[in-house]
Amino acid sequence: CRISNDAMSPAVRLSDLVLFSRINLSYDLDDVVVIKKDGKKQVMRVVAVPGDTVEIRSDGLYVNGYRRQEDRIYSDTLAYTGGIQYPYEVKDDEVFVLGDNREKAEDSRLYGAVSKKELKGVVITLLRVREL
Repeated sequence: CRISNDAMSPAVRLSDLVLFSRINLSYDLDDVVVIKKDGKKQVMRVVAVPGDTVEIRSDGLYVNGYRRQEDRIYSDTLAYTGGIQYPYEVKDDEVFVLGDNREKAEDSRLYGAVSKKELKGVVITLLRVREL
C-alpha cells in the first residue's frame, strides 16, 4: 500500500510503501493498521479497542478516563468540528484509530470507530522508496 497523504507523519511519510499482514486479524493498542474507508486505503494507529470509552478534551486524548501518553505525537489532539460526539464507546468488532499527524489526519474523530470489516491488516514493515 503506497502512502498518499501525511496523516501518519513522521512515522510513515508520503510515498512510503507499507506491507501489511492479513493473517492474524486481532488488533492491539498502538498497532499501525491499513483500513479501507470510503473506497480509499489509509494507514492509522489503533488507540482504543472494543469496550473502551474515548474522549478528546482540551488537553488531549483520554481512554477510559485516563489521559493517554503519546510520546511520538507532535501535534495537539483536538476534536473535529462536526465530528463524532464524546464520550464515544467503542463497540465489539471495532477499533478507534487516529493518524499520528493529528492536524492533517481524517480519522475516527471524524467518522467514528472503524469496523473490523474495514480493517485490512496490520503493518509489518515500511519501505522508504522516495522518487521511484
